Amino acid sequence: MLLLTDLLQITRSMLAAAETANWEKIEEMEVQRKVLLKKLAATIDSLEDWQGYSSEVIDKHMREVLALNNRIIDLGLQAKVELAEIIGNIQRGRKAMNVYYGTT
Repeated sequence: MLLLTDLLQITRSMLAAAETANWEKIEEMEVQRKVLLKKLAATIDSLEDWQGYSSEVIDKHMREVLALNNRIIDLGLQAKVELAEIIGNIQRGRKAMNVYYGTT
C-alpha cells in the first residue's frame, strides 16, 4: 500500500506544480512516478503487498490518482493553448514590423 500512497502523493505534488505552471518540476516528478507505477504493477498480483487494505480503499486511491492526473492534463492543455496564442501574437507583431519597415 505504501507504493500506492507514494503514487498518490507524487501525483498531488505534480498537480500543485501544474497549478503554478512549473512544468520542469512536473517532468522530474513524472520520472519518479513512472518508477512507482512500474513497482506497483510488479506487485499488483501479490496479495501480501495489499494485505489489510480493502479493495474499496485501493479503488479510492486509484480513482483519486486518475482524477488528479486528468486535472494535470487539463492544465497542460490550457497552457499549450495560451502559449500558442502568445506565439501567434509575436508572429503577427513581427509581420506588422516588417510591413512598417518595408521588409519581408
